[in-house]
Amino acid sequence: MPKRKATAAPIAPPLPFVYIAAGGYGQHKVPDAPGYKKGAKNKLRTGILITRAKKAGGPLHEVGFHAGPGFGWITYRPPNHVCPGTLYGVSSLGKLHSFSINAQDGSLTEISRVDTLGCSAYVDVHKHATVANYGDGVLASFGAYADGSLSEALDSKLHWHEPEDEALADRQEASHPHQIRVAPSPTNDASGYDEWCTYVMACDLGADKVWVYELSHPKGALIGAANSERHLQMPTGSGPRHLDFHPNGKWVYVLCELSGDIVTCAWDDVNGRLTQTHSVSALPDGVSCCRAHHAGNSHIVVGVRGTRVYALTRTDNMVVAFAVHPRNGSLTFLQRVSTRGLCPRNFDVTPEPPYRLRVYNQDSHSLAEFALDKNGKLPDAPEVLTEFKGVCGQCLCEVAL
Repeated sequence: MPKRKATAAPIAPPLPFVYIAAGGYGQHKVPDAPGYKKGAKNKLRTGILITRAKKAGGPLHEVGFHAGPGFGWITYRPPNHVCPGTLYGVSSLGKLHSFSINAQDGSLTEISRVDTLGCSAYVDVHKHATVANYGDGVLASFGAYADGSLSEALDSKLHWHEPEDEALADRQEASHPHQIRVAPSPTNDASGYDEWCTYVMACDLGADKVWVYELSHPKGALIGAANSERHLQMPTGSGPRHLDFHPNGKWVYVLCELSGDIVTCAWDDVNGRLTQTHSVSALPDGVSCCRAHHAGNSHIVVGVRGTRVYALTRTDNMVVAFAVHPRNGSLTFLQRVSTRGLCPRNFDVTPEPPYRLRVYNQDSHSLAEFALDKNGKLPDAPEVLTEFKGVCGQCLCEVAL
């Protein structure tokens, strides 16, 4: 009887790299913040930290470091039939950078850098790159080409704001756009974005607004007037910082840095309009959100198939989980867990099971990793707490090659 040939075991895909933008301290240098002078006393490294797990689902370890200016935000545009996978970031130089990635060791090679027209806090990249310049009140768009190169700015919007209440001038003396995101739309093509035009939303912490503009893809134009009815006026003093989209494309969750609230909005993708529907505090009863720099709410992510929303609160250094109502998108508090560090600035949730939630404590130079159960519940403490000496992490970005 002939011997049966052994079946080759399937080849597992390579483990993803996780890049961490490295910049400066947060509360550690802010006198009125709860973490003043409590940060780790390490010599700072600026640039982009490269990490990877040794096994699937395992903790992250440093495998390299791309030294350079401080980076405030990084993002990845996956490859398609036209473009290779490219990493983008905004730096303390007021520049937008693009990098190619070495698939073997994750090392980075800069392709291009261009002026962002201001002090940049965020970049989102699809058919174009869009940047929020926090310190200058400017939104800008750029060409993001197939070879990874960038154009100079194609269009920009400058916002003017003066607070009606002088008490708000501590943080809201001017327009401060903190994030810009391309909005979901059911009319999008197979690549996920409409061939000619879509919408972008920008959270403006200073003006208490979410700006909504059309983005023209052929020319990268940002279309809309400053007094357009599309723009969403948020509660006075709320300080909208970041938002995230529910996978159904109907709900948007806006995290307010200064009030401590999360606002649920309905999204009208045809007319480009947001409508506030619900609001919930991310902080415990009786705890007021700290308005000091780097001390309020910091980041929000919709995770685990859209059934959970997670947020970071830097007033008390917690990650907070909420359940999403399946009919109206409203949020119900579930749990609050310590990040075991100071000034948790950014986190991500792995897109595929087994789900992990990874939080970077900016002033402790530490990464807390939580193993989520199948329903998205957090354990009582991080599974792993890893210190990356000298790295004040600003943003996590997972890249599967």
